[in-house]
Amino acid sequence: MNEQGHAQPTAATGSAPRGTQRARDRRGARPVVDGCMALVLLAQMLPGPLGNPLHELLGITFALLFVVHHLLNRGWLRRLGPARTLAGRLTFASDVVLTLCVALTALSGLAMSRSALPALSVPALAHVARPLHGACSTLTLMTTAFHVGLHLGVMGGYVGLRARDARKGALPDVSGYDTVFVGCPIWWGYEPMVVRSFLDAVDLSGKTIVPFTTHAGSGLGSVPSNLQAAIPGARLLEGLAVVGTQVNDAREQVAGWVQGLALS
Repeated sequence: MNEQGHAQPTAATGSAPRGTQRARDRRGARPVVDGCMALVLLAQMLPGPLGNPLHELLGITFALLFVVHHLLNRGWLRRLGPARTLAGRLTFASDVVLTLCVALTALSGLAMSRSALPALSVPALAHVARPLHGACSTLTLMTTAFHVGLHLGVMGGYVGLRARDARKGALPDVSGYDTVFVGCPIWWGYEPMVVRSFLDAVDLSGKTIVPFTTHAGSGLGSVPSNLQAAIPGARLLEGLAVVGTQVNDAREQVAGWVQGLALS
């Protein structure tokens, strides 16, 4: 389904969705890569105790991890662009600044390399590369902290993936409904645990299930396949995924999707 088009109802089948395993692999790799990037970046801020050779190797490692991070999030990168909401603008700005800082840090580091890649060093530019490298390294650390702060909710959701959430209040009685819409945010490609707790406690077997999500690049994530696995005999219609920072502008998109479902 294209986010700009209308969702068309499709009956779920028992076979795995196309690309599901690859998508799961990417989602599993993201927190590992991001965690390694954070550790390497912190270690990079200690060039004295580490020594120059190790400092340069860690710099190359961080640059490679940064490239891998972008490849793992390429679905989100295809939608990269200025947003209309404040949160979207801040995220866009931090992403652009962080990418530029990492690129300049890597290039200035290569220009001064004495151990890891001396063949690529440019001694004549050392007087420019050294202050540029220090300034960009510091700005990279600051921008990374800001970027992480913008995604604390996402990371908090991932931390809770292994534990069922406690539910408050009575669960709804859906026995009189043939069609149930299941909506949630996406955290690292997965639905929050409270959704799984709901599926454990409420009998939705044999019903028509319509998923919808908000996300920062994962689309519907693993929600369709998880719903199909959790609800025996369910008829799963194709869902809608809206970028979280574009929710306020998604009225027409949602209306078109609902019309396309042809539920009445």
